[in-house]
Amino acid sequence: GITNFNGDEIKRYVTVIDSHDLSTTLRIGYGDLVMSCQNQFYSFHSAIKNRYRHSTSIKRAMQNLPRLIESAMTSSDVMVKRYQKLYETEAKEEHIHKLVNAVLGYDRVLTDAAELAQKRTVSINRMDDLYDHIEKETAQKGMNFWGLHNGVTSYTTHGLIQRGKRKNNPELGKSMVGQGLLFNTKSIDFVTEEAGLILA
Repeated sequence: GITNFNGDEIKRYVTVIDSHDLSTTLRIGYGDLVMSCQNQFYSFHSAIKNRYRHSTSIKRAMQNLPRLIESAMTSSDVMVKRYQKLYETEAKEEHIHKLVNAVLGYDRVLTDAAELAQKRTVSINRMDDLYDHIEKETAQKGMNFWGLHNGVTSYTTHGLIQRGKRKNNPELGKSMVGQGLLFNTKSIDFVTEEAGLILA
């Protein structure tokens, strides 16, 4: 369904991932697409119990699929309430640097200059690109934790270049699995904690 949220439309849907080549486990979660900027955010990390290996347990998972989908929709409802609180909570400039550091492990301000000088050009470019996406999203959505998080999802949706075994489906590799999912998970965890919200 579609939820209207502070001038943004969020398209919400249940996501089921499986692979025929056994490269991923069966996963059930939810996805959000912010329509104004096409940023994608998927959540599987909060429901580890909704991962199933390709073994005898997969038959049980398929039988429980309706219940698992209902659980994912309930989690999505909770997340939309969290988005509202993130939107209502003002962020400061220092939070941008902390967020970049939480996602990448380094940033422009908190990281020692000598350590930053040791980084490869690709790492510095990645950091600069993430800052650009965060600045663009906070300019549009406000200097709040919703804007900060959307900066990361903008980066993982539109800026992150994935490498690895999922080259045949880069969009899947960007946001649902791999590094994009990891960065988005670090982002939502960071903004939730910094905004003083209870993790749900």
